[in-house]
Amino acid sequence: MNSFNYSVVDISSISATQTDAIETTHISITDTESKPVESTTIEMSSTNMSSTNMSSTNISSTANLANTIKILIVDDNDFCRDFVAVQVQECLQHIVESSISCQIDVIGDSVQQTLDHLSESTFEYDLVIVDMNIPGAPTETLAGLYLTKKYKTMNPTSTSKFVCLSGFGCNAVVIEQCRAVGMIKPYAIGKPLIYDELMDLLKLIFS
Repeated sequence: MNSFNYSVVDISSISATQTDAIETTHISITDTESKPVESTTIEMSSTNMSSTNMSSTNISSTANLANTIKILIVDDNDFCRDFVAVQVQECLQHIVESSISCQIDVIGDSVQQTLDHLSESTFEYDLVIVDMNIPGAPTETLAGLYLTKKYKTMNPTSTSKFVCLSGFGCNAVVIEQCRAVGMIKPYAIGKPLIYDELMDLLKLIFS
C-alpha cells in the first residue's frame, strides 16, 4: 500500500477504525489560524486511520508542492470537514503512486474566509470540495454555488476543480446548479458522505 504525506489545516478530534495491517504515514497537522506552528507524526493504517485523537494545531506550508496533490475541503461544521478529510486521505492511499504526496486542507467558517484563503495561497488546489451550506452568501443554502461562481469569476484562468458536498441530495436540480457555476463531474456528492461516491470522484480526477 502506498504511503504519503498528509497536511491538514484546522483538523481535530478524528478517530477511525483500526485495521490489522498498519503502515506508517507521516502527517503534518497545522491550523492556519493558530499562531504557533506545531508538527505531529502519527501512524496510519493502510486502509483506515488507527484510533487517534488530534488536537487542533497550526501547520507549516508544504516545502515542495510540485509533485503534490492539493485538496481543500470547505465546510463550516468541524466534525463534517474533519471526517471528509479522513475519508479523502483513506481513498487516496488506494489511488496515488508512492512517489506522490498529498496535502489536504480544511476551512469553511465563511465564504469570505475561504475566498481569502484561496486568493492568498501560493499555489492552486487541484480539487476543492465545498459544502452547499456555509455562512456568508446572499442565499445561505446556496453558498457553495455562490463561492464557486465568485472564485471562478475572480480567477478565470484557475485550474482548480470544484465539486459540491450536498446535504440536499444529488438530484437533477442540484446537479444542474453545480454544473452551471463551473463545477466538474460528478458535480455533487452526497452528505452524509458515501465512501464509494468519494472514491469514484477521486479516481476520476487523480487516477
